[in-house]
Amino acid sequence: MVRPEPYPQLTDPQWGAYLFLRDNTKGWFRERWVHVHGCRQWFNLIRNTVSHQILLSYRMDEKPPQLPPAELP
Repeated sequence: MVRPEPYPQLTDPQWGAYLFLRDNTKGWFRERWVHVHGCRQWFNLIRNTVSHQILLSYRMDEKPPQLPPAELP
């Protein structure tokens, strides 16, 4: 999603929609997570949004791998 511009002229509902309303993608998805109750480090995951299976994690400074085929378990 592209950040709406010009920012100073956005209404609260427009800004809220940008921040919180997303497509509910089914299947493999790249996500950013933070280890809140541990080391507090940010990291990336590839996670299936249907099964919640985590395929792999990778550091923030690493290039993201290709998403697996949708039919991969």
